[in-house]
Amino acid sequence: SRALAKAVDWLLKQQREDGDLRGPGGGNHGMYAHGIAAIALCEAYGLTKDPKLKGPASRAIQFILNAQDKNGGGWRYQPGQKGDLSVTGWHYMALHSGRMAGLEVPDEVFARAREFISSVSGGTHNGIYGYTNPSNNHPAMTATGMFLRQLDLAPPTDPSQQEGAAFLKTRMLAANKVDFYFDYYATLSLYQHQGP
Repeated sequence: SRALAKAVDWLLKQQREDGDLRGPGGGNHGMYAHGIAAIALCEAYGLTKDPKLKGPASRAIQFILNAQDKNGGGWRYQPGQKGDLSVTGWHYMALHSGRMAGLEVPDEVFARAREFISSVSGGTHNGIYGYTNPSNNHPAMTATGMFLRQLDLAPPTDPSQQEGAAFLKTRMLAANKVDFYFDYYATLSLYQHQGP
């Protein structure tokens, strides 16, 4: 559609030569913006195979590869910074979108990211997730971690998935405020999980 084409053109104009899509000033939200914009470019390229999108999508992925914390495996507010699960979630999704679109994403980047995701998981079956460590579990981070494991094909029968779903269900029943971040990831993860 014309609106989508205009949106993609706008995104392309925002991108710097090194693939950076953080926007002017960056700030703490810049890495979120990059991850979400990279997903959009990779999905657009994957769906259309438009050659003009391949280079920008590849550069967006390369920026993510360069920004990964090489020790811990996650992403945060600045490239190379020790990760948090919130920023990591968007970049991990972008890497999967890039790979599904046919772009080259090295296995070791996924392996390091999985190590980070494991480092913030806790609970009896590692199905409860925290922001920067397992002790500060949070409903939105549990929904995020659960979905990231689903991207790696964790089945609903996996004990960690069952533990995460049970945790999210109790948080949904107790919810008395709007939390769009939780709603987004809980919808993604529980839809994939299926069941009640």
